[in-house]
Amino acid sequence: MITLDRLTSACASVEIKNAAGQALSIDGSGFLTISNSSFTVTATNLDIRDLLFASDSVDVTGSEVSLDAATLAALETTTVVPGGYGSWKTSNQTVGVAESELASTPLTGRGKVTVQNFGPGEIYVSEATGVGTSDLAIPCGSSWTENLDDVSNIFAISDTAGTDVRIAEYAA
Repeated sequence: MITLDRLTSACASVEIKNAAGQALSIDGSGFLTISNSSFTVTATNLDIRDLLFASDSVDVTGSEVSLDAATLAALETTTVVPGGYGSWKTSNQTVGVAESELASTPLTGRGKVTVQNFGPGEIYVSEATGVGTSDLAIPCGSSWTENLDDVSNIFAISDTAGTDVRIAEYAA
């Protein structure tokens, strides 16, 4: 997943296109603007708490939630274990046009990694040496999060010398 964390002057512009190749507008505050149109959101976990009652609506026509007696009984005895990570660490590196390994000494028991690109260049990452511009690109001002264990490698290069990169590693 690529996430735009911030846009700065070093990160000139962002363009997102729909399936038809039409550009969608993103304003300076990072908001996506869709005017005089409807759109469909497909999600497994959609947070709609910020909707305004007077002007927003969500159509859930045809949706139904029903629980039988056996399911209700099972829920009464279910123990919920909170998710999350027991430890985490952060580091920063400078990535240039020569390949380097990110988090070369991984957090023991690592299960998740976030790599933030603070710029000024775009970075490219791969699980093996020989990373190039055809590998996963993380644009300036963006981050990449992936479930990676502590034996997975992350190699990176940049199209610009001196690219500031931050790494967060999470372990159970």
